[in-house]
Amino acid sequence: MRIWTSVKGDTVEAEYKAIVSGRVIMHKPDGKVLKVPMSGLCAADIKYLEAKIPPSIDIDVNVDKDKTNLESYSGYTTSYEREEIKIKCEVTISKKSRDKSSMPLKACILVFSEDTRNKELKVISRTEKEFNFLYNDEITFNSDVAKFEATEYSGYYGGSEHGDEYEGYLVFVENGDGELIAVRGSSKSYEKNIERLKGFKKDTRFDDDYDVIK
Repeated sequence: MRIWTSVKGDTVEAEYKAIVSGRVIMHKPDGKVLKVPMSGLCAADIKYLEAKIPPSIDIDVNVDKDKTNLESYSGYTTSYEREEIKIKCEVTISKKSRDKSSMPLKACILVFSEDTRNKELKVISRTEKEFNFLYNDEITFNSDVAKFEATEYSGYYGGSEHGDEYEGYLVFVENGDGELIAVRGSSKSYEKNIERLKGFKKDTRFDDDYDVIK
């Protein structure tokens, strides 16, 4: 509950619930519902709402992969190629709603790799960015560059791979209280397991059930 003031100076005690079509939905102590046009509130109340309302967000991710040949060999019966892979994600976060928002937000990008031998997954980079939409409706930033190596063998009896390979990404946005505002992953499984994954640090190894491997 808080005291709200109109542009005319009238006051009412009520609890904020939501904004629908430009109207602020409030509940009074007696349970009565008020629908007040946002434009009818005083400047201090509008500023309060801008800091409290989670914005509606779109997340777009562009993955940049760069491969460099480190070593290669080709013989009569066998051959191999060792590569260094660099992964960088460019993330664009856009505010969809027209309502202003000064709420402090934090975005996090997790990039994952998989060990080709034991199929263990690992967080190969974790990048965080604090921002708000007070002056811009869109922000763009990059993940830290993740580097790993992979070697591919081929021969008379078949081929095999050793090392790591890029597995995917997870981007999520939280408010200052750690509440989830938006999420996007390269896999729906990542999105479903966001509550586990969002606490993982760089180099955390985990299995297909998202249990940490000690």
